[in-house]
Amino acid sequence: SGAACSSGREAADWQESVAQFRVFPNPFQGEFQVDIPESFGKTHIKLIDPSGRLVYQQRVDVEVGGTSIVVDFSSLHLPVGLYILR
Repeated sequence: SGAACSSGREAADWQESVAQFRVFPNPFQGEFQVDIPESFGKTHIKLIDPSGRLVYQQRVDVEVGGTSIVVDFSSLHLPVGLYILR
């Protein structure tokens, strides 16, 4: 999510939320887990390939206390490479 912050406190809160966002294992084969802090609320997980193409998207409604999801890509047969998670 690309949100703008209007104050120093909001910026600090945003940085703290991003620091709590975890993805593992890295690198991954087939699947990985994403831990999303509750401050993200409703969000989307997007996986972008090296050419900028969206290869996966999932909407996530983050619960109180945060949400952990396992994303399984084994059926997509993605080639080995660098991917960006947004």
